[in-house]
Amino acid sequence: MVSWRRCKWIAATFIGLTVAGVMAGCSAPDSGSLLVEYHRQGGIAGFDDRLVIQSDRQATLEQRSGKRSLDLDPEVVGRLLEQLEQIDFAALEPEYLPQGTGADFIEYEVTYKGHTVRTMDTAVPETLQPLLALLDEIIQSTPSS
Repeated sequence: MVSWRRCKWIAATFIGLTVAGVMAGCSAPDSGSLLVEYHRQGGIAGFDDRLVIQSDRQATLEQRSGKRSLDLDPEVVGRLLEQLEQIDFAALEPEYLPQGTGADFIEYEVTYKGHTVRTMDTAVPETLQPLLALLDEIIQSTPSS
């Protein structure tokens, strides 16, 4: 017959090993491979798009219609890297917001190298405009599921 103390020890050991196994198999995503994360929402079209691009050209696009994995063209990723390098992203303010808001304004949020910038239509800094246009182009060129 197994003692109550021995049963508790076996249960605790089992739970500890199970948690350790789960933690080992469910490690956090490698943030070092994240290239850029982009979120746009609002506007007349009611956008709610989230684009996450990894440095290996793999991307995930989440929209109201669903979530898709993408393998981006090397030329597109090259253009994106070029745009990001032209911007002193870390020097940008966290927010560029208009004085007033409009019901049809689109809100944009871009994260690059751990720095997030949020802006809206009519307040987008000139240095960010080409980057946002390219990210929008990537979303628009993705076939719907």
